[in-house]
Amino acid sequence: MKKWLPVLLWASLIFTLSHQPGLALPPLLVWDKFLHVGAYFVLGLLLARPFGNHRILIAFLGAALYGLSDEFHQSFIPGRMVESGDLLADAVGGLLGGWAYIRLKKWPRFLHIMESLRRWTGRCFSRKGRSSSATS
Repeated sequence: MKKWLPVLLWASLIFTLSHQPGLALPPLLVWDKFLHVGAYFVLGLLLARPFGNHRILIAFLGAALYGLSDEFHQSFIPGRMVESGDLLADAVGGLLGGWAYIRLKKWPRFLHIMESLRRWTGRCFSRKGRSSSATS
């Protein structure tokens, strides 16, 4: 569960941001695609972490499927549109995130950051340290 908690938190953030009603934006907003790639890059990075083999494939498929579900979800939000370009940007971001995880895994500072994240999620959500008042 410790490795999945960051994935769930990040996916929840994406869902929350996607649930906001749309704003009147120019029709060709290239920055929107960069935001999609960035958000799903982080998702791909986090998805690659719990798996041993096939990290890039899992990050790509996980991000693409979550992006597909996100686009479907946006179809019910007033002012939001379903765009195939967004889905493509989501999948590319997930692919790049999975690739980056494999490359960064060899960097000692990155391993330290990921270990700190693991410890933090373990401390925040562990059952150790909680008093059992039911037995008293």
